[in-house]
Amino acid sequence: LLEQGGANRGEIQLALVTALLDSGAIDEADEILAEFIGLKGAAWHLRSGLVAAHKRDFVRARNELGTIAADELTRDDRGWLLFLRGVLADESGDLEEARDFFSEAQGIATSPMAAARFDLAREQARMRLGSIDDQAVEEARKNMERLEGRKSSYGFARIYATMLDSLGSKDDAVEVLQRQLLNLPAEELSERDSFLLLLGLIAGAESESGRSALTSLLRSGRDRAKQRVALQLLAGVEEDATARVNFARTLDAVLRQSPPTGILEDVLLVRAQVALTSHDYRRAEQESYRLLEQFPGSNLKASTYGVLAGSAWDQRRFRAAADFATKARAELGEGEEAQTRAELGVLIAEAWFRARDYPNAAEAYAS
Repeated sequence: LLEQGGANRGEIQLALVTALLDSGAIDEADEILAEFIGLKGAAWHLRSGLVAAHKRDFVRARNELGTIAADELTRDDRGWLLFLRGVLADESGDLEEARDFFSEAQGIATSPMAAARFDLAREQARMRLGSIDDQAVEEARKNMERLEGRKSSYGFARIYATMLDSLGSKDDAVEVLQRQLLNLPAEELSERDSFLLLLGLIAGAESESGRSALTSLLRSGRDRAKQRVALQLLAGVEEDATARVNFARTLDAVLRQSPPTGILEDVLLVRAQVALTSHDYRRAEQESYRLLEQFPGSNLKASTYGVLAGSAWDQRRFRAAADFATKARAELGEGEEAQTRAELGVLIAEAWFRARDYPNAAEAYAS
């Protein structure tokens, strides 16, 4: 789109920066920000602040924060503004204020999966923050060993592993976490979830140990927020056909298990989205209808109808695509972005037009 040019170049650049930030390509995101031509409003300064925080340039991040007018941001962006404030509070040592900001960010998230993104970003940010030296690592190790066998040792074990990873000793960090999981009492279910998530974050979802930990969390975890983070991490590595097939098989196994995972509706939606990406329309529609039937009050209904609209569109069933897109728009909450409604409106109009229902198309375009 950028290569094609056009009047909305700045909007497309900011969308690209958002995608790059989401995928961890921080330097690329910074380059796009530097190339930005036009009025640098609140959305630009927010992304510049987030990039700076990722790069540990906290002076720049605070300067950017001071220029942002919150009322000029979209609802989603206001969540990331609160997240940035939380990161800066965390970095300055005000953990209570940081916790409040992170909690607020989750509170205005438009869905549990959106809240999980803040959870994930917060954990990743905490792994990068803080000055670590050999003395601090040794102190964490001694505390972990001194309290071994007690509940209070678990926190020190995670701190120790995080420090090791920050200093480049990833393998040692993974070994510490795996050893803790091996010796963890069966009743410590919440601690197990925390160790599995951290192991997945440090080892990486693309590695065997990381993928195994995240899959275990997804299948048998008790903390739904952490399970959603695991689902996002696993979904993030499907960059090639083999990875997509493996991820789809993992989701299939989760969907077959008994008792079902605590975030079954989230898994159904992601499985439907993966199937749609692979042009497996039967499976995409099957999982979408299952979600709608089993969770009639789900706040994922808008996204589910979106999958059904996409499937119908790809199969040139344009009347059905218009119907599903209309249902998706109806499911959007009052606080949802006007842009999302407008995009669905264009899809509805275009679907009616391609179905050669010109009166409905004309009415939809006009609205």
